[in-house]
Amino acid sequence: MMLTCKHWSHDANTLVSVAGYVVLGVSRLRSSEVRPLEASVSNDVTVHRNYVSDSAHLFLLYFLQLGVMATYLSQDQLKLVPLLTVLFCLGRLVYWVAAAFQSSVRAFGFGLCFLPSLVMMAANLYFLVTMEMGAGAFVPPQTEQAPPPGRQRFWG
Repeated sequence: MMLTCKHWSHDANTLVSVAGYVVLGVSRLRSSEVRPLEASVSNDVTVHRNYVSDSAHLFLLYFLQLGVMATYLSQDQLKLVPLLTVLFCLGRLVYWVAAAFQSSVRAFGFGLCFLPSLVMMAANLYFLVTMEMGAGAFVPPQTEQAPPPGRQRFWG
């Protein structure tokens, strides 16, 4: 059974999100805090909670931009969807591991998932301006031209 690009990208993003929730839950269980949501929680719980929260926000931005961009792409260009999904998942995983070890590499991981979303947003704005309504939003409408004169009929 072959998975389509849409299903595969959805499954990969779901896997990364679920893994974040599982690790957050395990780190809360391992901490000795009675109320792990308060400010006195351990660093492990805080790192994983921030990862899950940030991932949810970035995934929403990514998914909306990718969905809009996919409507403007041709059939051959739709190969970008799984590539961008892999880039997003890889970026979130790099960020997560780097944040857990308190490394500065987490900026690279954040960039791998946020910067493609910005590029997709710019592409969506470009597509919106140039492709909507035939000629674009900022192009003046063209007047209809009369058909070229053909052979005159005897009735008119």
